[in-house]
Amino acid sequence: MRQAAFIVKDHKTYMNAEEAWFTFKNEKLGSYLFIITPVGDPANVKKTLTESIDHSKWENVVWFSSLSNYDTKSFKAKKKKYRLLDTFFSNLEYLFNRIDVFRINRLAKKYKNIATLFTGHRNTQEHLAASLSPKEMYIMDSGQTLDKIRKSGYIDYRYKYYGSRFKKLMLKFSGLKIVDRNKVKLFTVYADSAQTKHQIIKNEQSYKKHLIKKKETGEHILFISSPFYKFKKYISINTYIEYINRVIEQLEIEKQHFVYVPNPIRESEKEIRTIIERLGCRCDDRLLTVEAKVTTYDTLPAMCISPSSTALVNIDILSEGKIKTIAAWHPEFNCFRFLHDWKEDVMNDKNREVQFIEINNPPPFFNFDMNKYKNTIPYNNLNDV
Repeated sequence: MRQAAFIVKDHKTYMNAEEAWFTFKNEKLGSYLFIITPVGDPANVKKTLTESIDHSKWENVVWFSSLSNYDTKSFKAKKKKYRLLDTFFSNLEYLFNRIDVFRINRLAKKYKNIATLFTGHRNTQEHLAASLSPKEMYIMDSGQTLDKIRKSGYIDYRYKYYGSRFKKLMLKFSGLKIVDRNKVKLFTVYADSAQTKHQIIKNEQSYKKHLIKKKETGEHILFISSPFYKFKKYISINTYIEYINRVIEQLEIEKQHFVYVPNPIRESEKEIRTIIERLGCRCDDRLLTVEAKVTTYDTLPAMCISPSSTALVNIDILSEGKIKTIAAWHPEFNCFRFLHDWKEDVMNDKNREVQFIEINNPPPFFNFDMNKYKNTIPYNNLNDV
């Protein structure tokens, strides 16, 4: 019996693992699920995944708590504020990596020589993948991984270590391994636009298509949050709410059908309550990814809207035209390279039906002089402003 291992770190990567399992394996015997979460579980992954795992797919589910990658939202903010604290804990991470390598190696001995392996590209995931000695390996991607493709043409999380001799030495000390990139394939929904030397296999969202195949379309409309107001130096929550109201008006949406889906990490309960009260609409939790949530409804949403989200592409793929997908485009988004390129990739993909609708007279987010930037793209990302 061919064995297959699937390595995940959160619900989104688990969702990709279900797609890979459905596409390549589709049987419980010989299917092993490995879940790597940081000690303390700052993103509350265990609760979400425990409720979501379908044990009928997996012969064995193995949890591993890593010392690496443990940063709570508040601690990340402190490190950003205090440079010495950031430097200290960034270097301490190498020691955590070293300890995790030792623990992962012991775990991998029990399951070595896997026929086919599916994983993300985070450091501990990659090391477990390499330690399981797979005959073939796939990196599972939902869109964001493609940003990590380097000049070599391959995905490599270690690129940030290459610019410093000290970092190279510390990476060697950590012992973290990756599989030979020439042998690694890429399982992605962006197979038609990915520019890489990896062999590409398209994620057709077959499993979710299977789940929603017989469902009818309802009247509710999902707004997938993209909380730009978290850039508090520039955008207030009041401006963000005003922007959403402008979207509702322009698209002529009835409030009783409008459902706000908050970001699971970047929005506090207080902020969500403020948004819902001011908009006068319903709210749905986002413990599950939006793509997975869509499959749980009795009826499919009539429309999914977001300022910008890779979830729109995934929903477009899995719904096969049943759900209208709209990117509510703020004109100032054209000033950011990562948003501009994402828009171009989606619009040039003949298989995608995501509509980009520019919102008329929206409240300014960054107060850019759009005439000044008419023929230029001044910023690579939001942090460059």
